[in-house]
Amino acid sequence: MTLALRQLQVHAGTRRLLGPLDLEVAPGRCLGVVGESGSGKSLSALSLLGLLPGGLWSSGEVLHEGRSIPLGPRIAPAHVALRGRVLGWVPQDPLASLHPLRTVGAQLRETLRVHGRPDREARDLLARVHLPDPGAALARFPHQFSGGQRQRIAIALALCSGPRYLIADEPTSALDARIAREVLDLLDVLRREDGLGLMLISHDLPLVGAYADEVLVLQRGDVVERGATRAVFDAPAQDYTRELIEAEQIPPSPLRDAAPLLQRGRTAASSLSSEGLRVDAAVAVASSPLAVPSDAVMPSEAAMSPLCKRGRAAAQQSTGDLPLLRGEALTMRYPRAATPALDNVDIALHRGEGLALLGESGSGKSTLGRVLLRLLRGAQGRVWLDGVDFTAQRGATLRALRGRIGVVFQDPYASLDPRMRVGDIVGEPLRIHGDGDAASRAAKARELLAAVGLDPAMAERWPHQFSGGQRQRIAIARALARDPDLLVCDEAVSALDAHHRRGILDLLSSLKRERGLALLFVTHDLSAAAAVAERIAVLEAGRIVELGDTPDVLGAPQHAHTRALVEARKLQRA
Repeated sequence: MTLALRQLQVHAGTRRLLGPLDLEVAPGRCLGVVGESGSGKSLSALSLLGLLPGGLWSSGEVLHEGRSIPLGPRIAPAHVALRGRVLGWVPQDPLASLHPLRTVGAQLRETLRVHGRPDREARDLLARVHLPDPGAALARFPHQFSGGQRQRIAIALALCSGPRYLIADEPTSALDARIAREVLDLLDVLRREDGLGLMLISHDLPLVGAYADEVLVLQRGDVVERGATRAVFDAPAQDYTRELIEAEQIPPSPLRDAAPLLQRGRTAASSLSSEGLRVDAAVAVASSPLAVPSDAVMPSEAAMSPLCKRGRAAAQQSTGDLPLLRGEALTMRYPRAATPALDNVDIALHRGEGLALLGESGSGKSTLGRVLLRLLRGAQGRVWLDGVDFTAQRGATLRALRGRIGVVFQDPYASLDPRMRVGDIVGEPLRIHGDGDAASRAAKARELLAAVGLDPAMAERWPHQFSGGQRQRIAIARALARDPDLLVCDEAVSALDAHHRRGILDLLSSLKRERGLALLFVTHDLSAAAAVAERIAVLEAGRIVELGDTPDVLGAPQHAHTRALVEARKLQRA
């Protein structure tokens, strides 16, 4: 029996945010719901689950097994009863959905017991979602996993109840290409073998095209196109759908010819205005000034592969200026972990240079970023910022040095205080460092919101009133508040759709060029790395296995792991 929504509308008071919308999820079929951030994709899923946030209410009806369940300001008991064995949910934000004070095993076993299933299935579920060392993972806490690993844990939790329909809200936004394929392959097997109905919400059109039988395209709360996926993607009837497809088909990568792409980046940069970021969907805005030499990464002799040794030799021929950021012998081992997350890594980054740390989930790239920022206890090694021993500083000196660094974390919702308005969040670094008065800080916050493509009037809203992609742009605006010398971005564009991802990447590239900003860009997205970085360091198992100029690393990878990453990206876009 098909699960359906009829004439769904979502309201905030008297204002309509979504609909009217009809959709159906059939057993053994996959419905893809696509659109830009803020288009209403997640609202449709939350309405189906009866989990709309406070202040919002829905109208329409849910149809299931011949029953009509009305939607309204109050959730009907029959609607609540759908959660679990009928409806499973993989939320967009895995860290916010996992209990931070309970182990992963405790959370899985609790859910299994509620649904009458044995505890031993907890390990099996983690193995099915390809979590490394599932037995040991049961005893660990959510914060001890990478973003991609937490997403797989969330999927395992959703499968605990054995649902007949699964709503996956951006299930791969934090995953690298290979793991994203594995997760969706798993969901696809469940769909085909167990007759699971799947509602796949995503801004990644190639993935939706690979797995969805039908697609629904949303824009600003309205349905603009629907139909069989292949038919819609091959011959879109609406301009908006064509723009979404074109945005994905022009990859931001300077692999073939750096000069034309650099010119495209300059053209796109000129579209920045005081009203915000305006990007032509037909222009690739992802170039970087590849002619700038650098010695971006310098692994220690003990950890270096032959490729890294060649990279160090080439780096020594570059500019002799002291690096802005330098790390030496950086090592990090998490409690109870069998192997180190970071294994004796050296790194250097100059002003005006973009360095991408590229790797799969769990490779150590986010750990490296946090060690450089002194955000992890137990890390070993030394870090210098502009010639000053960062690891040795305390008190006011440490605070002053940290004021020169902007940070964009992987999980925007977890890093934004839910009790603060957005304008106060963006201006918080200015307040902490005593910059200006309240009026000037508020004005600067509005300017920064406009710079990342948000309406300055949104400064009065709360974080929960934004989509995941919008929250990430707020986090980027906050990181830029003090005009930092160094910007560290940990998967900063993983939650963004193609249009907004291009805009943010072009913004970061422009800031780097125009302000001499050093950019450390942690990512699993090869095209994003190519957009902002002159050099790329590839990490595997806590070590750097390849480094070099971006076109060389991505266009002619030498290490087997790098080749696997590049091939996975090609398969994802196929």
